[in-house]
Amino acid sequence: MSCFGFGKRRKSKADVPPPSSSAAMGTFKDVLAVCRELDYMGSRYSETSALPDPLFDLSAEVKEIDGRVFRSMVAAGFKHLAENKDELNKINVFPIPDADTGNNMKLALRSGTLNQLYEPIDSLQGAVAKFAEDALMAGQGNSGTVLSHFFITLSGELAKLGGAAKVTVPQFAACLQKCGENIHSSFPADKVKEGTIVSVVRKSTLLADGKFTTLKELLEVWEAQAKVALYETPDELEVDGVYVLKEARAKDPSIDSDSGAKGFYYFVQGVGIAIKSAISLEGLVGPDVAQKATGESNFAPASEVYDGSEKHQYCTECVIALKDGATKAAVEARLSDPKFGDSMVVVAAPAADGKSSLCKVHIHSDEPQAVFTVLTDEFSATKIPLKEKSDDMRRQVADSKKSYNAEKFKVTIVVDSTSQVGSWASNAYAHVPVVCTIRGEPYSCSIDPPTVNVVEFLNKTRHEDIPIGTAAPPVLAFKKVFEAALAIPDKPVLCVTLNKHMSATHGNALKAKAELSEADQKRVVVLDHGYMFGPCVPIVSCLMDAAAAGYDIDQLVQLFEEVRARGFYSVFMNTTAVMRLVKHGRVPKEVGDKIGSLPDEMFCMPMGTTPAEGAAPTDYAACAGSLKNKPTEPIAGPGAKEKGYRVMLEKLRDALKPGEVVRNFTFAEVARADASNKIGDLAEEILGDKLIQPTFIWEPFLAIAAVSAWGGGFFSYWIDDGKTTLPQ
Repeated sequence: MSCFGFGKRRKSKADVPPPSSSAAMGTFKDVLAVCRELDYMGSRYSETSALPDPLFDLSAEVKEIDGRVFRSMVAAGFKHLAENKDELNKINVFPIPDADTGNNMKLALRSGTLNQLYEPIDSLQGAVAKFAEDALMAGQGNSGTVLSHFFITLSGELAKLGGAAKVTVPQFAACLQKCGENIHSSFPADKVKEGTIVSVVRKSTLLADGKFTTLKELLEVWEAQAKVALYETPDELEVDGVYVLKEARAKDPSIDSDSGAKGFYYFVQGVGIAIKSAISLEGLVGPDVAQKATGESNFAPASEVYDGSEKHQYCTECVIALKDGATKAAVEARLSDPKFGDSMVVVAAPAADGKSSLCKVHIHSDEPQAVFTVLTDEFSATKIPLKEKSDDMRRQVADSKKSYNAEKFKVTIVVDSTSQVGSWASNAYAHVPVVCTIRGEPYSCSIDPPTVNVVEFLNKTRHEDIPIGTAAPPVLAFKKVFEAALAIPDKPVLCVTLNKHMSATHGNALKAKAELSEADQKRVVVLDHGYMFGPCVPIVSCLMDAAAAGYDIDQLVQLFEEVRARGFYSVFMNTTAVMRLVKHGRVPKEVGDKIGSLPDEMFCMPMGTTPAEGAAPTDYAACAGSLKNKPTEPIAGPGAKEKGYRVMLEKLRDALKPGEVVRNFTFAEVARADASNKIGDLAEEILGDKLIQPTFIWEPFLAIAAVSAWGGGFFSYWIDDGKTTLPQ
């Protein structure tokens, strides 16, 4: 199984959970809980999946640590950390108050924990090496990257013991202390900050001199030392003469410590809890631990005390396989130039297969592409990085302050997961997950699927031709969501789905409605937005604003019809992406015959429609015809994609009639926030005051791998002719 977490899993009768009862729930929070339950029913791992081997009971007297014991330790630590994810997000102050520390630390350990659970390794060295590689690939943000460095160092220390299959507790304690002593090496020497996860890891792992004979004795000391170090962080974390945690706590008493440091403490505390009592499998990989369905946004309110986001915009990460002669020190030296950014963390580790060395760079930058280019051209053994990612921290801070109160809506809005507006708005609509099949295994197509990192997987598709398919949500899934929503008194349901010509999704929603009582059927409206994906997000985001403004069901349906009829989109893909879609039957063969000879790196094809060409195609044949017969002329040479964006935006500008404006403009270049923002900037330049704010970056979901590829671009919108009644 690869480090990305897609291998064969052992089957079990428990893999297919029985349908739950549809007892009245009464609140929108309960509807969200059903949606998250469905995410798991449609995902590779669920809390009902039978483990191939039971977890080792850590409450027993443990004097030697092997792969089985380590497996239980990381399961317990991950579970406790993830259960406290929301708190970690809320107290996130340093270095950027973007309310994502809990998310990042959970993501760093999630795939590794799942792999340990479902594909156990008996050897301690083997288990730790695999877990470390998983954490390296999946880790995000400062804290996630530092956490991965901890396990990479642990793997290296165990290797010095001859790759031991098991070690004594004193040997393990000595290895942990080495992890603490080396944790600072992931940062440039002048960038190490006391009062963060770095100092808590170092102080808590002063364990080598302890007279431990059992794991319980070791954990008692480790946890106690971690707790003391944690609550010293407000007195230690100083930035430009300001003790930022103390200042933050003066405004919000809940900020009692550094968020990354507290996440590490929760991991250690979780292992200690499991030693006191056996680990419960309940919620270990299910909805309770992945995301509590509380009705709150995925992003907790961000602190405004220390806003470091003003310096650099993008949280940039890249993983490469080091070429012969390349070293971590050389990478660190090359990127230390301030022009690349700051907050740099560099981690290196041997790959789990022992055949290569991996290097991960985390840096806050204004030019992510410059970082990727240097790493790829000068240090990488491959032309394409194993992973590249850029997140817009300023947008994250802004998004964390947005919210809808769905409890006050007059209508419950339900969408399939291809029409999700964004993480920041996920508290306000219910989603029924479309399923993406990867090598025959099912995964939910949510923006935040429970058992796979979307950006991580999209990176993987750049290196492997992976068969990917999609499956419509079953009738039962829609029925469960409808029943939960209808349990809310006096509130009808508006369900918006994929085009009926392209998916069974719409038909299954109608069948689910037909299975309801006659009275309940009158409270449910199912609408087909008519697109593959394109304008569906602008349509739904417009409906959300209207619902927040108090629109009733009749007003929303009328608005839907008006906006739907004036939706447009353009999609941009290179030759490689189109030919892969042809190979897997997603695009007609004749399309591939037409473009397959064009050079990959210099070809992109805007497709879709503009207002000058009439309404956007609303069935699969028309979409294929759009690609086949009406593409903008292929554009070759450097900057081809950007030229394509400009061509279509200029077509849009020139097609607008007097009084018409562009609304709910949604755009993205798949998995690259910096490139996405350039589309937005270009749209503002070309459309000027015809582009109505706000605009939206479309967040990638898993199904995008089935219809596009890494680096593909698109924008969609609807044209307001001034006749549509919009919320004020």
